[in-house]
Parts: sequence; C-alpha cells; structure tokens
Amino acid sequence: MATTVYCAFCGATMTLVEASRHFCDARNRFIVSVYDCVARLVYIDEEGRFRQVEPQPPESLLNGAIERVGGAINLSGYYPLSDELKEWLSNTDVSFGGDAECG
Repeated sequence: MATTVYCAFCGATMTLVEASRHFCDARNRFIVSVYDCVARLVYIDEEGRFRQVEPQPPESLLNGAIERVGGAINLSGYYPLSDELKEWLSNTDVSFGGDAECG
C-alpha cells in the first residue's frame, strides 16, 4: 500500500511518488539541482521536465542556497532557492534551453 502524504502549501493529497513531481506554486518551478558535484539552477516546466536556465547565477549564490538548508555540493539532490537567488532571478532575464542534466 502506497504511503499518502499531503502538500503543506496547497493541501493536495498524493503518494510519495506523486509528491516527488508535485509543484503547486509557480515560485517552486525553479530549483537548485546538484548532480555529479555540479550545482545548477533549473526550471521545471508544466510537464515536469527539467529545463536548462541561461544564464546561470554565480556559483556563490548556488552554493549558498545549498548550504542554507544543510546540503553540500557533494550531496546530489534538489534544493530550494535562497532569498538571494530569488532576488537574482527577479533582476535577470533568463531563458530556458533543452533538458537539464539532473540526477
């Protein structure tokens, strides 16, 4: 039997598998992805695909977002944006390219 969880933001009920792809808020469509000791900002489109973001923010902003929540560049995973990254995004014109390389 699948474990049922709920989204703390919108209250949607789902399985753990569904939760791994649940993005209820447009603000959550950007994440920091760490894979193979490389951090990158990625965008998750409406179909759940990870898209490359250009230009990429400075490495210090990416690392700051990872470390803020107890992560590290050698811990692959997905991390939320820091306030500094959100500010960078609001002041930068970004475009979305092909599929991003994520773990």
